[in-house]
Amino acid sequence: MLLSAPAKLNLTLDVLARRPDGYHELSTIMQTVSLCDIVEVEAVRSTRTHIAVKTDQAYLPVNERNTAYKAAAAFLSECGIEAEVSITIQKKIPVGAGLGGGSADAAAVLYALNTLLSVELDGERLNRIAAGVGADVPFALRGGCAVAGGIGERLSGLPVFEELHIVICKPRLSASTKTIFSKLKVAEIQEHPDTAGAAEAIRQKNIGALAFRLFNVLEPITASVRPCVREIHKRLLQAGALGAAMTGTGTAVFGVFADEAAAGSAAERLKSRYEHTYSVQPRSGVEEI
Repeated sequence: MLLSAPAKLNLTLDVLARRPDGYHELSTIMQTVSLCDIVEVEAVRSTRTHIAVKTDQAYLPVNERNTAYKAAAAFLSECGIEAEVSITIQKKIPVGAGLGGGSADAAAVLYALNTLLSVELDGERLNRIAAGVGADVPFALRGGCAVAGGIGERLSGLPVFEELHIVICKPRLSASTKTIFSKLKVAEIQEHPDTAGAAEAIRQKNIGALAFRLFNVLEPITASVRPCVREIHKRLLQAGALGAAMTGTGTAVFGVFADEAAAGSAAERLKSRYEHTYSVQPRSGVEEI
């Protein structure tokens, strides 16, 4: 089974509190976009389990440290199934960017195994498996647009704002999620996103109102260790973006533009400086190709 596994953007991202388990309570609006990894999954039931992962990027792990591998192992364990599973990943989504590429790959594996092994788990069980693999995997499995709470596993759907034209730009340097959250002091956050207002702007398809509310409380922290984040944010606005924000813990930054022509012009301009620049639009989640 061949699938497209889309990247995600955090249109808003707020951190509300640190939980007793060490994770942080979040409130965020996420949207899947048309920048996708390609994931091929083959699976047959067997007398023993063997999971093989291949990627086109030599630096990526292909063992239990890979989220796609984790997803396959978790699915088989939950279902009590032995199977031979082969996973091949073509990476198009930059890693270390806050774009959720690993989560997207894991979601694609869960989607595929549920069909290929004729298990047909309901959404609740699939989401439970997904949450055990990674905080963003439940959303990656659902796709589209949603407000997420908890550590990202509590999802409330929003309509997909298909008319948005977005440019994503990732610098050469990446950022460690663990490092960024270790520097976060929740009590010292001075500005929070208007998540409710952004959600309403999406419902009303009001580009200007949404662009005004793009905001990520982690951006100043990432920018303090990766100043290129601040530079890209500025360059996106100079290129005509109505609003811009970092996604996840970075280092990718995105801007929302008034129309396709403006986004295309900005992407061309920025790509001359930043190799990983993409003009994208909102889309649904994992899909068969």
